[in-house]
Amino acid sequence: MKLWVVAEYIIRTIVLPIFVVLALNYYNICDYLSFVPQDEKFDIGLMIYLGIAEGLIMLFKIIIKYMQATIECVFYIKKAEEDISFNPTIYCTEDNAGVAMVSYHLRIEGSPWILKNSKITIQLQEWISSQSSRNSVGFKYNNDELILNVANCLPKGYSRCSMEDNDKLAFIHNNNDHAFGIEVIPRVEAPLWARIFITFNHNTVYVKN
Repeated sequence: MKLWVVAEYIIRTIVLPIFVVLALNYYNICDYLSFVPQDEKFDIGLMIYLGIAEGLIMLFKIIIKYMQATIECVFYIKKAEEDISFNPTIYCTEDNAGVAMVSYHLRIEGSPWILKNSKITIQLQEWISSQSSRNSVGFKYNNDELILNVANCLPKGYSRCSMEDNDKLAFIHNNNDHAFGIEVIPRVEAPLWARIFITFNHNTVYVKN
């Protein structure tokens, strides 16, 4: 059961009734409506306040849904084998001059307001470097780290949007005397207030020699 489902149940069954009764005792709008019978003012006021509270919860849920964002990064070798549940392995060997290629499919969907301050990072070791296959909005290599600024992938504005991109990354073995095997793991970095709204789905790729 998702955390929000539990939180919503607690709010609706415990917090909301307590809040409504307290608000009703403090200010009952029915006290100022002469056409409401005196002995029914509390009951009718309770129904009105509960309706308002339910409406506010529905509005809050709509806002939360609008703020949700999804980032998906799937590494694959062949397009027909693209599968987020499978982690491919590539090899930097002498036969390919110590260079191994892997493709990735990037999908981003959500509110630019939430996504604009986020980035996808991949930390590498000093004996391996990388570069994108083309001058795209994708990953850039800098100081043993691959960085993709999500804002560069999004249109301007605040309306929910979605985009997809396919590209390749080259991993280059810089030290032929050093045997290695690393798991390349993408991560999302974002301010805490934005990160809680971002769902990040991904697989990993193993780079070996």
